Amino acid sequence: LIFWSFLSVVSVVQQAFTKSGPVTLTTESPVAENLRIVASAGNGVTGTNVPGAIIRHCKIYYTGGHGIRLDACDGAKIQNCTIIHKGAPAVGVGPSEERNAIDISESTGVAIKKIRARDCSAGVYLSQSPNAYIRYLEGYDMRGPFPRGMLVQFNNSDNGYIEDFYVFNNLDVAWTEDQVNIFESEGCTVRRGIVDGNNSTAGCGVIFEDTLSGLCEDVDILHWCNCGTCASNSSNIIFRRCRVRD
Repeated sequence: LIFWSFLSVVSVVQQAFTKSGPVTLTTESPVAENLRIVASAGNGVTGTNVPGAIIRHCKIYYTGGHGIRLDACDGAKIQNCTIIHKGAPAVGVGPSEERNAIDISESTGVAIKKIRARDCSAGVYLSQSPNAYIRYLEGYDMRGPFPRGMLVQFNNSDNGYIEDFYVFNNLDVAWTEDQVNIFESEGCTVRRGIVDGNNSTAGCGVIFEDTLSGLCEDVDILHWCNCGTCASNSSNIIFRRCRVRD
């Protein structure tokens, strides 16, 4: 199997963090950085109509809402963050599908890099957000419930990229569905990743649904039930050098 030292690549930069409650970004204050954010209700970070918003070098612990929620934030950048959902039970399905680590809608050209997400409904959920670029995303124990439960979903978000990624789902803890889901999103690329663990009777390692073009290459999928790679009601999908075992 392909191996990368993800922990060294994705680790948040070691530095002092300032304690904070939930943060709301504005056009006058579009940056959140070097924060240790604890949100017992609502989102950890919220941004609406803040083009070029920046969230970097943060640790986010959230219970209700999402870790990061952005709407209409074209060109936003999220990097070097650890995001943990503290509202998940010790084992099994999460309390709500609206507990994603990063939840983004109607935002073009978002860049997400060096993120660690744990115990979330989903790691990254993109809706109507084309040209997104995700690199070095590390996920642990996705919790759902359906229709979430994945590391990443592109929903009506064309020309997106996810590469150099890793997700590990403990079969005794997680509540999984698809791990990389490309839904009605044309021209997306999935490459260089490891997908480890599915305890659902449904769910695919990488799936393209209702999609007319896409590429998945150099992805290893292991400890898996149901389907490793899938093209459902889709065409012009290329799977290259993908492997499934155990």
